[in-house]
Amino acid sequence: MINSVLLISNIGRVTGSLSILGSFSIIYMIISDRRRKLGQPFHRLMLLMSIFDILHSAAIVVSTAANPKESNVEGAKGNNYTCDIQGFFMMLGLAVPLYNSCLNTFFVLTIRYNVSSQQFRKFELVLDAIAILIPLSLAIYFTASGVMAPSPIGVCLPEGDIALWTIQSLLFFCFIICIVSMICVCWTVISQATKMEKYTNYSTSRNTPHRGSRVNDDKKRTIQQAVLYTFAFIFTYAFPIMSIFYITQEDEAQPPLAIRILFIIFYPLQGFWNFVFYVRPGVQYVIERSPDMSYLRATLEVILYPESTVSRRRKSGRRRSARRRRSSILRSTNRVTAASDPASSLVESNDSSFKEIYTRGLEDCTSSNEVGGVEISAAELEAQIQQDAKIAEVEIIEEDIEESKLQFQPKMKPRRLSLVHI
Repeated sequence: MINSVLLISNIGRVTGSLSILGSFSIIYMIISDRRRKLGQPFHRLMLLMSIFDILHSAAIVVSTAANPKESNVEGAKGNNYTCDIQGFFMMLGLAVPLYNSCLNTFFVLTIRYNVSSQQFRKFELVLDAIAILIPLSLAIYFTASGVMAPSPIGVCLPEGDIALWTIQSLLFFCFIICIVSMICVCWTVISQATKMEKYTNYSTSRNTPHRGSRVNDDKKRTIQQAVLYTFAFIFTYAFPIMSIFYITQEDEAQPPLAIRILFIIFYPLQGFWNFVFYVRPGVQYVIERSPDMSYLRATLEVILYPESTVSRRRKSGRRRSARRRRSSILRSTNRVTAASDPASSLVESNDSSFKEIYTRGLEDCTSSNEVGGVEISAAELEAQIQQDAKIAEVEIIEEDIEESKLQFQPKMKPRRLSLVHI
């Protein structure tokens, strides 16, 4: 006869280890490219969710080893203190579904209501407080109450109807947010794509089919990503909800073995699913750029070289904006120079249009010097503008150097790249 507790604990160790590996990979990718990614709310939420997932998955990997020896559970090597610690981190792991709900809220606000990243900062602090303080308060309360005990899945969890109904209500609340937000996102994307198709149908140019197909591709990718996140959430938390519901409604000490096995297979895999969906867009971009590359090699390239997933169009756009900024600064410098030294400037150019530029520059310089009641000399203003021009020039040179390094470095080189923009 198969020992069910031993089987469940071993399965939990495997799936929990996969979740830890996936969450560590997400943290590594974000920290390696922190200058770019930590400025975006999506990556900040993913970072915090991965940290809590590692703590939660580590408690699952420990499994029955933290159970008290007197509990007569096979593999139990701990005591009441180790059981309380394991139960504390299991309850703290409720931050993972809450952060998943925060991500869904972010998707709805940005896609449905066009909330910018700067505007989302106001909501982010509140969402972080909810996602951290609620699980932390529950973990402290149940640990201090002394209700932690070995559970049917091999880990220590709080006993009692209050604990079961609290966990079930919290998971069901996150489940509803996930479903509603994904429906809202899909509906918004479909509506916007339909409107864009109507506009493109009026055009008779050759690019019309291309633009229509691009709209359809974007719509399909967004819907696929939303559906994948939804199904991952359903498979992860459906069986814990079923287990708790079975215990509370059927008055049984433990749910059937099949439900417990499905519970321990899918519940610890949240970090693994997060990793798969986090690298999925980057892997698709690398495969489209290099069709002969395998999925494993593309995944390793996305992990070790996150900069490879930044499209060249986005890089060239940043360089063009920097060059436009530099050109604007240089024009302002020339205009201020003309205003500060009109004699030399008029000698250098006899063009009549230069007189208009000189007059306009003099007026701008005069008006800018009088803003706020503070007088600034033309020489100081010229020096400041020249300094800004040098900074813009340095930014362009640095971006060109980074791109040249990316082109000549080997794509696959097993080394640590903790501070490299990849």
